[in-house]
Amino acid sequence: MDLTNIAPVRRAELIAAGQRFGSDVVLAQGRKTLAALAVHGAKLADFGFGLDDAEELEDACDELVTSGGFRALRRTDKKKSALGYERALRDAGEVRLRARSVLGNARRHLARTAGAEPEQAVRLIDSVLERTSLAVRETAPMAIQLDELRAVFGDATIAPVVAERGGPKAVTDLLACATGLHGADKAVAGPLGTPEHTERLDLVDGIVLELVRSAREAADVASKALGEPALVTVFSLSDLYPTQVGEGSKGDGPKGNGQDTKPSTDNTTGTGPSKDGTCAAASAATSAAASGPAAPPPEARVNAAPAAPPAVS
Repeated sequence: MDLTNIAPVRRAELIAAGQRFGSDVVLAQGRKTLAALAVHGAKLADFGFGLDDAEELEDACDELVTSGGFRALRRTDKKKSALGYERALRDAGEVRLRARSVLGNARRHLARTAGAEPEQAVRLIDSVLERTSLAVRETAPMAIQLDELRAVFGDATIAPVVAERGGPKAVTDLLACATGLHGADKAVAGPLGTPEHTERLDLVDGIVLELVRSAREAADVASKALGEPALVTVFSLSDLYPTQVGEGSKGDGPKGNGQDTKPSTDNTTGTGPSKDGTCAAASAATSAAASGPAAPPPEARVNAAPAAPPAVS
């Protein structure tokens, strides 16, 4: 697909529009519109959306599959990697608790033994138990805790004590889990695309958005002219705006030049719609009317003429 002949300003607008949606969502909407065009495309030709537009939309969708296909193909792998990430953290947490328990029992034994070396070993165990007292939910900090615990098991005074108290298995599991955490972290991160590749995908996303909206606008006009209101539903933008359903919208959201705009829900100024659909300003006016006439401003009270004295008979 040739993307070199797009004017710079329009190119920037299309990229900005494409950045607002994921490529998988855009591709789903593009395919939905292509399916509608396969059946009703001829009806839109007289209303601004012709065969060339349909072919461009098909080429753009193919470009998304070709250039950005790794994203769609990796979604399942990403889900599996995320599950592996959670499993690695869970296993590491269990091994961490077991290692701390082994060291705690070793400390109890060493604390009863006189001598400088046992006392030093007790301080070493106390130190590592304090540093690893907080359970973490990230791979890198957890791996550090496991490595610190494993290092203490190798102390010359502690090793004989833990030898018959689960120490060797704890050391093996600590090493295995720390290695697994590093691998899970890399799997979830995955390879990063180049800025140029990402920009191209955003540009193609913007082109698809522009075309499906143009098809939707043509279908809107055609539905009225041909007396086929079902066209509006067939060409709806429901994949882009699945939650926007209402009279005249059919889940279509904004239409136009590929830019995405969203209705503001901010009501901090008191002028937007409230949760119950009423206008905040109107509500305030109603409350003011119910409370009676407003008091005159201070200036009016100061400058007002004094009341006439009562007549003396």
